[in-house]
Amino acid sequence: MSAFTSLSGALLLALSLNHVSAQVPANVSPCVRNCATVKVSEGYCSNPQIFSTAYDQCLRQNCNGGDIAAGLALTPAVLCATANPPPTAPGTATPAPLPVTAGNATGTPVPAGNSTGAIPNALRAAGAGTLATLIGSPAGQSYASELQQGPHTVFAPVDSALAQLPLNSTSPADLTALLNYHTVPGTVDVARLPPTGHAIVRTALRGAPHVNLPANDSQVLVLAAQPNGVLTIIEPTRNITVSNATRADNLEIAGIPNALTIPGTIAATAAAIPELSSLIAAVNGSAPQLFQQLDQTPGLTIFAPINAALANPPPNTNLPGILVNHIVNGTVLYSTTIANVTNATSAGGSHIDFINNGTGTYARSGEKTLLIVQSDIITRNGVIHLVNGLFDPSTATPTFPLPNQNNATETAGITQVEGANLTTAAQNAQQSSALRSVSSPGSLVAVFTMLLVGAFVL
Repeated sequence: MSAFTSLSGALLLALSLNHVSAQVPANVSPCVRNCATVKVSEGYCSNPQIFSTAYDQCLRQNCNGGDIAAGLALTPAVLCATANPPPTAPGTATPAPLPVTAGNATGTPVPAGNSTGAIPNALRAAGAGTLATLIGSPAGQSYASELQQGPHTVFAPVDSALAQLPLNSTSPADLTALLNYHTVPGTVDVARLPPTGHAIVRTALRGAPHVNLPANDSQVLVLAAQPNGVLTIIEPTRNITVSNATRADNLEIAGIPNALTIPGTIAATAAAIPELSSLIAAVNGSAPQLFQQLDQTPGLTIFAPINAALANPPPNTNLPGILVNHIVNGTVLYSTTIANVTNATSAGGSHIDFINNGTGTYARSGEKTLLIVQSDIITRNGVIHLVNGLFDPSTATPTFPLPNQNNATETAGITQVEGANLTTAAQNAQQSSALRSVSSPGSLVAVFTMLLVGAFVL
């Protein structure tokens, strides 16, 4: 079985959406219309406040100044007016759903491109001849053809980077996953990324065993636009600089000097970060199954204390009671999401407030305010942020399973990529609307109950 046989299914989602036409004036720009249409179809109308946040972000990241002003003048009440259309009059035919073509948010078909050979040629010109050989093979022709159905950005490792990978021993499924993680539906334009901080974009990689996110969301990349206009991919222990992109048909090919690393389990990710060695030692010494149990939970945000935070704990510190207040279960709060929400509820039932100012981003719970010293460390089922202290322990033994009290707002922190497949965005948000209710899986019950009953001390 070829490594590329199943790529078409992973990269081109066979979904159709009901045509949702928000009440947008005819004279607005396509950019405003697309943002309105996408946000209505993603289900944000169930919460006007979160709709406004997501819609505002889409406008500011994709439209010019005049379009932003025109778009902001349209209220959620207007844009969402047709999200729940009135019943069809008796005897009136219901219009058939309008299929949305991959790579085009307006439903207008996108030309498939004139030659699958253009992609391998562009890859070779970018120094990615090994990748070109794979895609240019008979099995890879299908992959190249699917990419041409709509805009995509491929972060293409140079030959020397792929030479360091054991491609000959890599299973077809793992190789497919690796390629999908290097592929972003749509065209990544560094000029449209936030000038500071991170941008979170969705890749084509989704599903077990590599991804365990809520609602089968696809995995993300963390990007940053440098002041000189250079794009950087942020990984937990390294930054990868992206070369100038080359255009081939509907594809943007951006060369990178290293192959990207698919985010791993919580334990594997934490083990690669020196600042988490004390936390790992404390957990492994008393509750070695904790990380494994957490890995089974889709959608976790962990505020992980660095070594200095654990260096001199008070006597009889209740670490289990503290740890449950460092975990937000059921939703993934990327740094870009934290910038758009004010608070969340920990697995221990405590409120966490977020503060953003000129000195940094802080998480506050009770009397403790912690600085986030490193953000957006991606895991297979969520994100880790490093913090410089410890929250107070949970004051009461929680009842399990914990109902998730956090609005699933992670989609509000995802950067919209120009030309991204609307069906991809809809699938990501179909079950992650602003008010998605998620209960803590049963796997959390046993481990946290054990920790809280048999509390160990530092």
